[in-house]
Amino acid sequence: SQPKYYVWPTKWKNISSGIAVRSFYRLGLSKNNPGYIIAGSHDNGTAYRDNNGNWYSIFGGDGMEGLIHPDDPKNIIGSWQYGNFVKSYDGGITRNYIGFYQYDQWDKGEWTTPMVRDPNNSNTLYAALGNVWESTDGGFAWYQISNFSTVNGFGYPDPSSALAIASSNPTHLYVAK
Repeated sequence: SQPKYYVWPTKWKNISSGIAVRSFYRLGLSKNNPGYIIAGSHDNGTAYRDNNGNWYSIFGGDGMEGLIHPDDPKNIIGSWQYGNFVKSYDGGITRNYIGFYQYDQWDKGEWTTPMVRDPNNSNTLYAALGNVWESTDGGFAWYQISNFSTVNGFGYPDPSSALAIASSNPTHLYVAK
C-alpha cells in the first residue's frame, strides 16, 4: 500500500487554456437549419448549439441520443441512458418526459438507446429498446412494432444498439442487437 501522503511522480500541466472538453456519444443536426446541433456527452449531459454558435448545457446526467426537428430547431429531443427521452419546444429551457417508464418492466433500452425520425413525417419517431417502438405524435405515445424473443431468465429481449431507416424505402427499418 502507498504511504498516507504519497506524492505521485507525474507532474501535470494544464494546457487547455479554458477549453471545455466533452466526450460525445451521439449528436443530431437540423436538416433545414444549419448550425443547430444537439449532442449527448458522457457524464456531462446534453449540449445544444444554436445557429449563432452558442452552446448551452440543457439536460443533465449522461447525455445520449439527440434529435432536432427538421423545420423547428428549438423542437428537440434529448436522452440519457437506457431509453429515457425528453422533449423540448424551446431549445431545452423547458422539457417533457417522453421515455419508456411505463414499459420498462418488460422492455429495456441499451446504454445509448437509438432513436430516429421518419424522413417523410417529422412527427413519426422510432426507438429501439429490446423491441422497436413507433410514435406518430412526436414521442408522447409509443406502440410496439416488433416482437423479438425474450432472453431466458430476464423476461425482455436483448437491447438494440443501432437503428436505421432504409433510404431506399422508409417503410423498412434496420435494427442491430
